[in-house]
Amino acid sequence: MSEVRYGSGCNSCQKGARAASVAMSLSSAACQASSKIVAILVVGTIVFAHIGTLWLPFVNQEQAFNAAARYFHTGDIALAQRFFNSDANTLVLGAVGAALAELLHIDTDWGCRLVSLIGFAVFAAALQSLITQAGLTTWLLSAAIMVNPLIWVFAGRGTADFPPMAFAMAAIAICWRAQGIAMAVAGALVFAFAAALKYHAVLLLPLFAMSPAPRQSATFRVFMVTTVSIATLVTLSAYNVAVFRSFGFWLTSPQWVSAHGPTVQNILTNIVHYGGFLALLGMPFSLQSAFASPAGRIFKILAVGMVALMGAAMPPSAGEMNFGPFDRWVGASFSGVVLAGLFAIFVFSLLNRLQSVQDRSVVGAIVLVLLALSFSRPAQRYLIFVVPIYVLYLSAPTRIDVRRFAGPLIAICIAINIFSAVTQNYFRAAPSEHFGAAREWK
Repeated sequence: MSEVRYGSGCNSCQKGARAASVAMSLSSAACQASSKIVAILVVGTIVFAHIGTLWLPFVNQEQAFNAAARYFHTGDIALAQRFFNSDANTLVLGAVGAALAELLHIDTDWGCRLVSLIGFAVFAAALQSLITQAGLTTWLLSAAIMVNPLIWVFAGRGTADFPPMAFAMAAIAICWRAQGIAMAVAGALVFAFAAALKYHAVLLLPLFAMSPAPRQSATFRVFMVTTVSIATLVTLSAYNVAVFRSFGFWLTSPQWVSAHGPTVQNILTNIVHYGGFLALLGMPFSLQSAFASPAGRIFKILAVGMVALMGAAMPPSAGEMNFGPFDRWVGASFSGVVLAGLFAIFVFSLLNRLQSVQDRSVVGAIVLVLLALSFSRPAQRYLIFVVPIYVLYLSAPTRIDVRRFAGPLIAICIAINIFSAVTQNYFRAAPSEHFGAAREWK
């Protein structure tokens, strides 16, 4: 009678288990590699397609930044004065645009728009890094954010709206990956450049402490925030000293101080409108998150309806927080109703499964940005600084399933962007005296 060898059987089982484990690991690694390749191809295609916006006609405020670039090219002080009379931003975008045009031996007018196009590629890389670090692996999310009409349109214009956000996001991505002083300093310098392009970038400073990487200690995060703050302060101080010596004022031209200075007069209206527009820009993810849980869904629907009705009694926007020519057809109160209802959706979307300290920190950062923006003249384009972070926050697997609506959303955004390009090519630059609320839409 033969002897049964239990040890030998167990060894065979262990070897089989190890082989299965290795096979599963290899399969998982192959899937991750395949996913990364798809993401790179999709994002690269979007960046390449965006180059086409370079040949669209110049519009609106691009003329001001082109004048600033020509000032650095020719030294004509009248061009700098023209810029300051037309825009409240810094001269830095014009300086960089002029340098690019000189380097590439092209017309100066194309320099500022090239900064935006380069920024779009930088933003794409930063976005992929942030998505990976946050554990959000689907390439659909990258595509949905990049073709968001607010981001796509302003990334194709030579104004100081998109580039500051793009380089600020790049700085955050660098610091979230940082494991030593060198990367922290590199991120600080990139962020200082973003803030020099537009002061509003400073509002994203708290995000540097919110890296999802557990390897970063609290001490290192404090060091990063301190380093970024010092680099930004030194850069902005140097810029303002140079401007004061050349033009005799601080921060911005005196004529814009009263228009953009802090005030509490319309703060409630501004907060509601900013939150409403952010929810609109985050659709359908904001709606998904707001009504993700069946519990209390009826209450939320009623609350949205009630807040929307209250919006009819709110004063109209003191800035650019409306629906443009559409308000002329349906009445300005329509904007108040819609944006108030969307504001309720915005609040509910933030409160969905607000569990971890990091979740609460990100929500606090988003609210802080909107609150800070609400103390001055409001404009939808300022939301470009917070749209990516808001969408990334909503896209956590514990809140919504991004893949459910991402495909149709991308298709709709592409259609809107094509329509925008066609109308931009048809209408071209709007005369300054007919721009904004004063324009005669027919």
